[in-house]
Amino acid sequence: MTEMVMRQSSATEAAFIANVDERDIHRLVDEELLPPLLLEAARAARRFDTFVCVLGSFYFHESAALTKDARKKVMGELAERIGKSLAVLADKQSANVSTLNWTVSIDDVICVNLKGLAEETAHRAAVLAKAEALVNSDEATMGGEPVFVGTRVPVRTVATWIASGESKKVIRESFPTLTDEMVEAAPLWVKTHPQRGRPKSFGDLNPGWKTVSSKRVKLGAR
Repeated sequence: MTEMVMRQSSATEAAFIANVDERDIHRLVDEELLPPLLLEAARAARRFDTFVCVLGSFYFHESAALTKDARKKVMGELAERIGKSLAVLADKQSANVSTLNWTVSIDDVICVNLKGLAEETAHRAAVLAKAEALVNSDEATMGGEPVFVGTRVPVRTVATWIASGESKKVIRESFPTLTDEMVEAAPLWVKTHPQRGRPKSFGDLNPGWKTVSSKRVKLGAR
């Protein structure tokens, strides 16, 4: 049984959940690709629910196999059928993918079933939700910089270490309060929550710390 997390996501988050580029998520609205039932809600706040992510994933991943009109027909029928079912479940946190009918007949020959795609999308939404549950942001802790729950370790710091090639073992030894799960979640969380504005300096993150000495090193060929 696959549960679909009922959530509203930013374009960046939705891009991960749908496994498409962020610009494609915006195209769903800008090019009015979504069915009218879903278009206005997405356009108003640029927030995308998990069902919309399923449709977006289908539309862009099947572009080589089906015409634009065929893909829009599939999305329209599913919006009528499943969209209304999900609206009834709006007060719940998840919906069972298997209880919904994901099959649409395009014509007498072609029939598509989005159940597998819906399950994959639901899985990616659950992975993201799990990563987000490990992160907290509070002005009283590190000036509001996102840190792992129960620690003072900035998520972006860990993601930077990973991007530079540092091993999980070294990171865990440097930050003993972190779990393997937290370290593994850092790159995904940072990817789906891009930083806005100027990155905070070391002093901003640690206002109680004082610089004892500094040294300027000139880089160049020896």
